[in-house]
Amino acid sequence: MISDHLAASVERHGGKILLMARVDRIVVEEGRVKGIELESKQIGRCFVRAPAVISNADLKHTLLDMLAADDLEAETTSRTEAYEMAPALGMVYLGYQRDLRAEHHPRTNYWVYPDYDYEPQYREVAAGRFPADPFAYISIASLKDPTNPRLAPEGVTNLQVMSLAPHQPEAWGVTAEAVTTGSYRKDDQYLQAKGEYTERLIQSASRVFSDLGEKTVFQELATPLTHSRYTRSTSGTSYGIAATPQQFLRRRPGIRTEVEGLYLCGASTRMGHGIGGVTLSGLFAAAAIAGRGLVKETFENTYSMVSSSTSSSA
Repeated sequence: MISDHLAASVERHGGKILLMARVDRIVVEEGRVKGIELESKQIGRCFVRAPAVISNADLKHTLLDMLAADDLEAETTSRTEAYEMAPALGMVYLGYQRDLRAEHHPRTNYWVYPDYDYEPQYREVAAGRFPADPFAYISIASLKDPTNPRLAPEGVTNLQVMSLAPHQPEAWGVTAEAVTTGSYRKDDQYLQAKGEYTERLIQSASRVFSDLGEKTVFQELATPLTHSRYTRSTSGTSYGIAATPQQFLRRRPGIRTEVEGLYLCGASTRMGHGIGGVTLSGLFAAAAIAGRGLVKETFENTYSMVSSSTSSSA
């Protein structure tokens, strides 16, 4: 719904949204953005002229791949190359043959840890190994969106389990070349690794739902390789550059870049990752172009809407 409303706003103001379109290059001349080159199944390859470009794409992909080598200062390029990415994630989507809505199960998320020291799991994943007993984050779509009939058949709950996962292709039994060509998806070793990792996630989640294993009627796993394929994210991360002390606050990229007219938003900026951080980064990127008054106007309108809603409920 969030993306649908944003899309409607863009189109209402004369904008066009292109799905399945790949931006190959941000065109820069004399230090200033001139537009983008893109490839679309609908309109083919074309150049879109623009005085400003806002990129919500992966930071390294934006600055290192879509710009020419001499568009940035050498120091900026080196710093971007050195950024540590947030750990990659694996997520299994499950059809759970219980109607948690009918059972009046609380609308909540679960964090499941096998013990109090979870740093070893981060080290295992960074080294390209799977934790034997991964901690898990459980989210239940059917409870968050209970009136949506498309989430699952009647009597079945749509449930997701997520945890850390190694991003290296070799950890999943395939090569970097197979990932590039897309052939990895049907590789027997890859499918076996997916199955084993899925079972570990289900076992972890069974600490909350003890019958999850026997009542799973559908399962599909998204690996870090999946995330890279769909979002072109570096190392399959969902959260941009890591939120470490060395990469926090002003040590993260701002909205503006040294290329005039090129702006950044998204999980790698100073606003941080997650829906809240990314939304704010988009607002501040828009305000950098339209004027700072946009931030004040947005927050005032939001406050007014919340106050009105609260008054109506009362």
